[in-house]
Amino acid sequence: MKKKYLNSTLIILLLIIWGNIIYKYFGRSKTKDTQAHIVGANMPIHYAVAKDTFILQLNNRDPFKVSKIRKVTTVTRSIRIIKNNQPIKPVIWPNIEYYGFVKSVSNKTKLVLVKVNGKLLKKREKDKIESLTIIKAYSDSITVSLNKTIKTIKRL
Repeated sequence: MKKKYLNSTLIILLLIIWGNIIYKYFGRSKTKDTQAHIVGANMPIHYAVAKDTFILQLNNRDPFKVSKIRKVTTVTRSIRIIKNNQPIKPVIWPNIEYYGFVKSVSNKTKLVLVKVNGKLLKKREKDKIESLTIIKAYSDSITVSLNKTIKTIKRL
């Protein structure tokens, strides 16, 4: 019995809600809309938009509460170039021939096969041959230094 009354009240509420929605959508009177339209047609429409202006104010306060201002001083150093009147002696390179290298698993440096002034030598990278130092060995060339001058020698 209670279920029957509950269903009937819910159906009545549903009809009232849908009736109200339909009335608001379709049941409005035409006189109010036409009067508003007529009043709007007689009056000129101004489309001017008021500018929204504002002034930015700088906030010069220190966020870290440090009141002291430190001046940065720059130090400039002058470099003096000392010119020697002594002529630079040209470096006399020995006759160097590069034949290749062998890289082993145990050593990280490469074993280089080089012929210096007719002597065939096996030396590792960073080794010295008299005053000649082997810097780096590549598959097609070798980089050597003699008296702080560097030279690249191609493979034969």
